[in-house]
Amino acid sequence: INKIDRMHGLDAVITGRDNAKNGADRVVNNIEIQTKYYKTAQGSIDAAFDPHNHMYRYMSSDGTPMQLEVPKDQYEAILHKFEKRIIDGKVPGVTNPKEAQNIVRKGRLTYQQAVNLTKPGTIESLAYDAATGIVVCTCAFGISFLSAAYSAYREKRDVNVSIQAGVIAGAEVFGLTFIQHMLTNQLARTGLAHTLITPTQHLTANIIGYRGSATIVNGIRALTGKQAIHGAAASRHLAKIMRNNVITSAISFAVFSIPDTMRMADKKISTAQYAKNMVTLASSMLGAAAGSVGAGIAAAKVASVAGTAVTPGVGTIVGFAGGMVGGVVGSMAVKGAADLFYEDDAVRIGRFFNAMVSCLCSEYLLSGSEIDELIENLNETSSDDMKNLIMNVVKSNQQEQTIRDFLQPRFEAITAEREHFALPSAMQVDAALTEIVDIVTAD
Repeated sequence: INKIDRMHGLDAVITGRDNAKNGADRVVNNIEIQTKYYKTAQGSIDAAFDPHNHMYRYMSSDGTPMQLEVPKDQYEAILHKFEKRIIDGKVPGVTNPKEAQNIVRKGRLTYQQAVNLTKPGTIESLAYDAATGIVVCTCAFGISFLSAAYSAYREKRDVNVSIQAGVIAGAEVFGLTFIQHMLTNQLARTGLAHTLITPTQHLTANIIGYRGSATIVNGIRALTGKQAIHGAAASRHLAKIMRNNVITSAISFAVFSIPDTMRMADKKISTAQYAKNMVTLASSMLGAAAGSVGAGIAAAKVASVAGTAVTPGVGTIVGFAGGMVGGVVGSMAVKGAADLFYEDDAVRIGRFFNAMVSCLCSEYLLSGSEIDELIENLNETSSDDMKNLIMNVVKSNQQEQTIRDFLQPRFEAITAEREHFALPSAMQVDAALTEIVDIVTAD
């Protein structure tokens, strides 16, 4: 409901997570709201009144009743019930039953729609995840577009080409991120998270321990400006975070491995390269998580020494920066170790490519100036052409011939520019030899 309000341009904020007794669930345009969605209208209105004295429970600091937000399909019934409660003197400070219209607020969803939002595969949950996913993933599209467009412009110096490259890159990242968002949120509505409760609680309580759990959890909480927690509460909170992250990370890994999986299936990269890429991807994700937590712990320590708290906005930036550093360091470390066992396809084929260039230079008897011309020609080869060559070589059964087919047109073009050379006649040969004999005799 809060998301829908914000999409309608309202200043809507969720405040109920502080668990304040009889506090507002939401604040919309400075109006405090208590939301009650029960199966029946009677259940929704009863939940808003004290079970002992039957008085309306939710009052603002200025002594006026908070608005009571109820399911759309229960609104009329609850409105009439609330009018009767006012007449019976059960709403402090209110005597006019018509005031019920200003207190009871019609929700944007029916009860069943709200229930469907919590279930996977329903129209409501899919529509909600799609709407929020578009908002989240548009940011990823923008960053990817900017990065790819800039890189293409530096190479091509063509605005149209750079825009096209940016759109393609942005669409690819948007698509993968959107799929990840949808799968993660839909899967979170299943019972999978419940199956992870026991193992995660065992891990945090018996292996990580209360002190370790508190350190990790409070590093995360510091980034959002929340107070520190300790003991069993920290252990349970960390277990909950771990359950969510296991699901999110598994889906993220599966989704972001799709491009490499497709390239391997099409034999555009080797199996060894695919395995190396997957290990690097996993290490990047783990490194990003560790970097964010580490940044949070460090920020909390610094703030504690300074006698203050981490501002939520600053905490977001600190966490993002820590995640980036952790992801880069993690992937670089694992990739460096993996390079000791297997070189990237590009490095291995690049060395093969250079060897074939040397061989063909000898076969075509290129002169120094012709070699310079060849190098200039190769430097002008686009990155896309080189990338396609590498993929073609990987899946080729005749890798040498594949590289030859790529290089030979360039060698042929250079040698075609050579000046035509006609063999000398017998008389020219005799004259040249006679001249040599005369020189030697004179000496």
